[in-house]
Amino acid sequence: MVGTLNHIGELGCVQAYAFSVIVRSAMIDPVLDNLSHLLSAISPLAALWIVGAIVLMRVARYGGMWIYALVAFPGTLAHELSHYLVAFVLVGHPTFPSLIPVREGRAWRLGQVQCRV
Repeated sequence: MVGTLNHIGELGCVQAYAFSVIVRSAMIDPVLDNLSHLLSAISPLAALWIVGAIVLMRVARYGGMWIYALVAFPGTLAHELSHYLVAFVLVGHPTFPSLIPVREGRAWRLGQVQCRV
């Protein structure tokens, strides 16, 4: 009898368990190891700042778009400057980042960098 993962029986359960052990050891354990190493390298104060910024951004969504844009400004600035830097390095002739929020349909664009090719 050949067992499959869909087969309900002793052989199917053994194969399913073996498959889950292989997946965990090959894919999940390395990610968890790297994550625990990363978290051990972060100071408690830095972790508190990160969690605080995430909570503030979540709460600011309910205070209006301009409050959210103000809270998200440091992240938007870093994000758009990274686009500018990559475009500059790859000779994409980037324009200076625009950081003024603009409504586009039902969404908001917090910033943009355009490239001239």
